Amino acid sequence: MSQTNSGLWPREAPRITKSEAEKKVYNTLKTSLPKGWYAWHSLRLRTKKKGEFCEADFVIADPNHPSLLVLEVKGGQISQQDGHWYQNNLPLKEPPLDQAFHFRRQLIDRFKEDNVGSPTIGFAACFPDTFFSQQPAQGDLQGLIIGGQDLPYLDKILKDVMKRAVPDPWPLKGPWIMGFCHR
Repeated sequence: MSQTNSGLWPREAPRITKSEAEKKVYNTLKTSLPKGWYAWHSLRLRTKKKGEFCEADFVIADPNHPSLLVLEVKGGQISQQDGHWYQNNLPLKEPPLDQAFHFRRQLIDRFKEDNVGSPTIGFAACFPDTFFSQQPAQGDLQGLIIGGQDLPYLDKILKDVMKRAVPDPWPLKGPWIMGFCHR
């Protein structure tokens, strides 16, 4: 990556994906990413030490506060019943926030490997095909789930989600976003 301009990357179209949900979120971000913010679709990285590959559906940066948001996207009807997650009534292999958490861990390792100060990194999930009237009440999910009803207001919702996911970003010196853009 060598992009330094704010906005959504790739610029013209999402990376190749079978996920219609990711395409829907990409198209929404294209017009409603908060001004001056950055977002990357299907950001992939490989750790140098372990050689592990990982991918995040979206990584979103707020340059005004040194913070990144790892956003996991799940299409179809998403539900949680008795502590288990389902997609179209089929069990998910792991909870959506766990997937984002794994990427976050790898990203932090990558910052360390590159001797670059890591911004504060939070995570959230987006279910663009699932509509709900109330946010999940569980403490680990509250304020971190974006539903289909939120997409038209994503520019405002995203700021709230970022504040919830990264309530107190730690200070970083220098143009931290430039270091991240060149990963």
